[in-house]
Amino acid sequence: MFSVWMTRIAIGVAAKKLVDRLRKSGWMPQNTYVYASLQAHRKGDLAEAVRQYRLAIKRKGLTENTELLCEILTGTIDMRKEEIEGKLEEINRKLYPPFFSKAFWRKLFRRSDRKYQELRLSKEKCLKELKELEKLKDLLDAPPE
Repeated sequence: MFSVWMTRIAIGVAAKKLVDRLRKSGWMPQNTYVYASLQAHRKGDLAEAVRQYRLAIKRKGLTENTELLCEILTGTIDMRKEEIEGKLEEINRKLYPPFFSKAFWRKLFRRSDRKYQELRLSKEKCLKELKELEKLKDLLDAPPE
């Protein structure tokens, strides 16, 4: 009785590990990866969505579903890039005001102001996000392996 129970558990664990390995290596049907990519996109995880897209086109190449998925992901990446670039413009306007403005002269005499340090940190964060989005866009445009 105990050995039958242990055998069933061992078979179940082995089957789960096998399916996970097949899924990670790209041997499942293409719609599996397209669906997983759409789910990751819905959650907001673009890196995972692009990774699942790459697995989807690995064996079968581009199909109608994957082309549509690529357009969705490209549009989302472009929208996020525009949002971040807008934030960067706003941060730059605050960090580097025009020469004849009051803000320029106030900033000139308050170099260690906490507000400007926070703006610099948020600018670095935005630049880092832009680089990550560029990498994801390059992965989308790269040919399948």
